[in-house]
Amino acid sequence: MIVKNILKLLIVIIFLLIGYYLYFNMPWILQYKERESSMVTEYYRKGSLQYDIITGNYVFARIKVLFGENVNEIDKKNNTTPLETALMSMSYPDRFIKMLVKNGANLNKEGHELLSEYIYYFGQQDCNKMIKYLLNKGADPDKNALVVAVTKNNYDLVQILLKNGADVNQKNEKGITAIMAACYSENYEEEPGINTRKQYRIIRLLIEKGADISLKDNKGNTVEKYIQQYRKNIENGNHEYTESLYKLIKSYKIN
Repeated sequence: MIVKNILKLLIVIIFLLIGYYLYFNMPWILQYKERESSMVTEYYRKGSLQYDIITGNYVFARIKVLFGENVNEIDKKNNTTPLETALMSMSYPDRFIKMLVKNGANLNKEGHELLSEYIYYFGQQDCNKMIKYLLNKGADPDKNALVVAVTKNNYDLVQILLKNGADVNQKNEKGITAIMAACYSENYEEEPGINTRKQYRIIRLLIEKGADISLKDNKGNTVEKYIQQYRKNIENGNHEYTESLYKLIKSYKIN
């Protein structure tokens, strides 16, 4: 009786494992030929860990990692780490990222800004849970992430980064700070009314957290230059709530 129950349990477990495998990998199986495009084979070596990641083959990627594949190796063909490739995976990028992180992938590899890249790809979606996961695992919030989050007009994400130690005055490679990016009106053209309200909240938050509006970008421009660009759109009547936004920014003295 006990043996029969054990056998039944094993059969159930086997079917569950098969179902799990098919659920997560059937899309890859059905679309294998389509995914094996010239672009993929041009930039990713067949049989490599990154090739499995980009084509969404979690099972093969997992096996390679279990057998000691280097999760931090930079692919010579495309100069990307497995984590960066996971961002562009055709299937369940978060699953690949978590698997790589659990197996020692470096979230802060020099010259490879995973957090800001993740926000760049998914910042306009509901990515807050994954961002919190990456921060908890040690991702550096000061590697351009805040500026990118601002350009995505994601208030909650900006708030999460600031709460986790992001420098409100951190500059990107062009010397642009988050407050400058927040005042750059071209980031908010798709949904004027909705985006301007979000923008207003983000600017208020940055100011409350100590954003320095006297800083200059690499071209010598302060926030005032970005405000002037925004002012042009106010005069053209392209945005709602722009007058109150303009007054908010101008209420702080600019050196």
